[in-house]
Amino acid sequence: MRKERILVKVFLGIVILWCVLTGYKMIRRRYSDVNDRRLHSAKDSDSFYSMPKTKEERKAELGRGTWALIHTIAAKYPPDAGREHQGNLIKFIDLLTKLFPCDECRSHFKKLVDTFPPKVSSREEFAGWACQAHNIVNKRLGKQEFNCSRLDDRWDCGCK
Repeated sequence: MRKERILVKVFLGIVILWCVLTGYKMIRRRYSDVNDRRLHSAKDSDSFYSMPKTKEERKAELGRGTWALIHTIAAKYPPDAGREHQGNLIKFIDLLTKLFPCDECRSHFKKLVDTFPPKVSSREEFAGWACQAHNIVNKRLGKQEFNCSRLDDRWDCGCK
Protein backbone atom coordinates (compact mmCIF):
# COMPACT_ATOMS: atom_id res chain seq x y z
CA MET A 1 0.00 0.00 0.00
CA ARG A 2 2.82 2.39 0.87
CA LYS A 3 4.59 1.73 -2.46
CA GLU A 4 1.38 2.49 -4.32
CA ARG A 5 1.10 5.87 -2.58
CA ILE A 6 4.66 6.72 -3.53
CA LEU A 7 4.04 5.69 -7.13
CA VAL A 8 0.87 7.82 -7.25
CA LYS A 9 2.78 10.84 -5.91
CA VAL A 10 5.58 10.32 -8.43
CA PHE A 11 3.03 9.93 -11.21
CA LEU A 12 1.19 13.09 -10.14
CA GLY A 13 4.50 14.94 -9.96
CA ILE A 14 5.33 13.88 -13.49
CA VAL A 15 1.87 14.91 -14.72
CA ILE A 16 2.16 18.30 -13.02
CA LEU A 17 5.64 18.81 -14.45
CA TRP A 18 4.39 17.85 -17.91
CA CYS A 19 1.48 20.31 -17.59
CA VAL A 20 3.79 23.10 -16.49
CA LEU A 21 6.24 22.48 -19.31
CA THR A 22 3.51 22.09 -21.92
CA GLY A 23 1.79 25.22 -20.71
CA TYR A 24 5.09 27.09 -20.76
CA LYS A 25 5.72 26.01 -24.35
CA MET A 26 2.22 27.06 -25.39
CA ILE A 27 2.55 30.44 -23.72
CA ARG A 28 6.00 30.89 -25.19
CA ARG A 29 4.74 30.07 -28.70
CA ARG A 30 1.79 32.39 -28.28
CA TYR A 31 3.88 35.38 -27.23
CA SER A 32 6.94 34.75 -29.37
CA ASP A 33 5.31 36.54 -32.30
CA VAL A 34 4.80 39.63 -30.14
CA ASN A 35 8.41 39.53 -28.94
CA ASP A 36 9.68 39.01 -32.49
CA ARG A 37 7.78 42.10 -33.59
CA ARG A 38 9.20 44.12 -30.68
CA LEU A 39 12.72 42.93 -31.45
CA HIS A 40 12.29 43.75 -35.12
CA SER A 41 11.08 47.27 -34.37
CA ALA A 42 14.03 47.78 -32.00
CA LYS A 43 16.38 46.70 -34.77
CA ASP A 44 14.85 49.23 -37.14
CA SER A 45 15.45 52.13 -34.76
CA ASP A 46 18.87 51.01 -33.50
CA SER A 47 21.79 52.49 -35.42
CA PHE A 48 23.73 49.24 -35.10
CA TYR A 49 21.16 47.41 -37.18
CA SER A 50 20.81 50.19 -39.70
CA MET A 51 24.39 49.94 -40.86
CA PRO A 52 25.33 51.82 -44.02
CA LYS A 53 24.50 49.91 -47.17
CA THR A 54 27.43 50.43 -49.54
CA LYS A 55 30.94 49.14 -49.01
CA GLU A 56 32.30 52.68 -48.95
CA GLU A 57 29.77 53.71 -46.29
CA ARG A 58 30.64 50.67 -44.17
CA LYS A 59 34.35 51.39 -44.61
CA ALA A 60 33.84 55.00 -43.52
CA GLU A 61 31.79 53.87 -40.52
CA LEU A 62 34.54 51.44 -39.53
CA GLY A 63 37.13 54.20 -39.78
CA ARG A 64 35.08 56.64 -37.69
CA GLY A 65 34.50 54.00 -35.03
CA THR A 66 38.17 53.09 -34.89
CA TRP A 67 39.28 56.71 -34.58
CA ALA A 68 36.66 57.26 -31.88
CA LEU A 69 38.11 54.32 -29.96
CA ILE A 70 41.70 55.56 -30.38
CA HIS A 71 40.80 59.09 -29.27
CA THR A 72 38.77 57.81 -26.31
CA ILE A 73 41.67 55.60 -25.23
CA ALA A 74 43.91 58.67 -25.50
CA ALA A 75 41.52 60.74 -23.38
CA LYS A 76 41.52 58.08 -20.64
CA TYR A 77 45.22 57.21 -20.91
CA PRO A 78 47.21 57.86 -17.70
CA PRO A 79 48.81 61.31 -17.47
CA ASP A 80 52.16 59.64 -16.79
CA ALA A 81 51.92 56.12 -18.16
CA GLY A 82 54.09 53.38 -16.75
CA ARG A 83 55.96 50.82 -18.80
CA GLU A 84 53.06 48.38 -18.75
CA HIS A 85 50.57 50.93 -20.11
CA GLN A 86 53.04 52.06 -22.72
CA GLY A 87 53.74 48.49 -23.81
CA ASN A 88 50.05 47.64 -23.98
CA LEU A 89 49.29 50.69 -26.08
CA ILE A 90 52.14 49.96 -28.47
CA LYS A 91 50.81 46.39 -28.80
CA PHE A 92 47.30 47.70 -29.43
CA ILE A 93 48.46 50.02 -32.21
CA ASP A 94 50.64 47.25 -33.64
CA LEU A 95 47.68 44.87 -33.63
CA LEU A 96 45.60 47.44 -35.50
CA THR A 97 48.28 47.49 -38.21
CA LYS A 98 47.96 43.71 -38.48
CA LEU A 99 44.31 42.94 -37.81
CA PHE A 100 42.31 45.88 -39.12
CA PRO A 101 39.58 44.40 -41.33
CA CYS A 102 40.04 46.77 -44.28
CA ASP A 103 43.18 45.84 -46.23
CA GLU A 104 43.60 49.28 -47.77
CA CYS A 105 43.10 51.12 -44.46
CA ARG A 106 45.37 48.67 -42.64
CA SER A 107 48.12 49.25 -45.19
CA HIS A 108 47.79 53.04 -44.93
CA PHE A 109 47.75 52.90 -41.14
CA LYS A 110 50.82 50.63 -41.10
CA LYS A 111 52.73 53.13 -43.25
CA LEU A 112 51.59 55.98 -41.02
CA VAL A 113 52.71 54.18 -37.85
CA ASP A 114 56.04 53.23 -39.43
CA THR A 115 56.78 56.82 -40.48
CA PHE A 116 55.17 58.50 -37.48
CA PRO A 117 55.51 56.13 -34.49
CA PRO A 118 53.05 56.52 -31.62
CA LYS A 119 54.14 58.58 -28.65
CA VAL A 120 52.90 56.79 -25.56
CA SER A 121 54.73 58.20 -22.54
CA SER A 122 51.76 60.30 -21.38
CA ARG A 123 48.13 61.14 -22.07
CA GLU A 124 49.10 64.47 -23.59
CA GLU A 125 51.66 62.89 -25.92
CA PHE A 126 49.41 60.06 -27.05
CA ALA A 127 46.39 62.32 -27.53
CA GLY A 128 48.57 64.64 -29.60
CA TRP A 129 49.90 61.75 -31.66
CA ALA A 130 46.41 60.36 -32.22
CA CYS A 131 45.11 63.73 -33.34
CA GLN A 132 48.04 64.36 -35.67
CA ALA A 133 47.79 60.84 -37.10
CA HIS A 134 44.06 61.30 -37.63
CA ASN A 135 44.71 64.63 -39.35
CA ILE A 136 47.25 62.98 -41.66
CA VAL A 137 44.57 60.47 -42.66
CA ASN A 138 41.93 63.20 -43.01
CA LYS A 139 44.24 65.23 -45.23
CA ARG A 140 44.89 62.21 -47.45
CA LEU A 141 41.12 61.64 -47.70
CA GLY A 142 40.38 65.31 -48.36
CA LYS A 143 38.49 65.72 -45.09
CA GLN A 144 38.51 68.53 -42.57
CA GLU A 145 41.24 68.39 -39.94
CA PHE A 146 40.54 68.26 -36.19
CA ASN A 147 41.45 70.99 -33.77
CA CYS A 148 43.93 69.14 -31.57
CA SER A 149 43.53 71.59 -28.69
CA ARG A 150 39.95 70.45 -27.92
CA LEU A 151 40.44 66.70 -27.62
CA ASP A 152 39.47 66.31 -23.98
CA ASP A 153 36.07 67.88 -24.56
CA ARG A 154 35.24 65.80 -27.59
CA TRP A 155 36.42 62.35 -26.48
CA ASP A 156 35.47 62.25 -22.82
CA CYS A 157 33.35 59.10 -22.63
CA GLY A 158 32.14 59.82 -19.11
CA CYS A 159 33.91 56.69 -17.89
CA LYS A 160 35.91 56.53 -14.69
